Amino acid sequence: MRNSNGILKAYGMSQNPKTKDFIIVLEYANGGNINNYDGNIIRNYYWNRKLEALGIIIMGLKNIHENKMVRDFHTGNILLSINYGYENEGDSVTDIYISDLGLCGEANII
Repeated sequence: MRNSNGILKAYGMSQNPKTKDFIIVLEYANGGNINNYDGNIIRNYYWNRKLEALGIIIMGLKNIHENKMVRDFHTGNILLSINYGYENEGDSVTDIYISDLGLCGEANII
């Protein structure tokens, strides 16, 4: 696991000129969310990696609380990014991110 802050990177935002809806462009997490994932990667982790994953989630929650960005957090907001073939254990490197925070405030101050 390589993610240091636990938050998915946001590249920017845009607004649909017709609907006025906002669109946030985020880093892609190819593993989907924890709810929809088959769980084999997490289930096969050694305990130290499970604790590391939990630590990343806790750090991400700490970051969003400190910045008052908490809105609708649930397990569907925990995303996995899987990078195959980079570890000696024979499994993949999985980065864990918190995402989909929604617009947590006025768009002009984000």
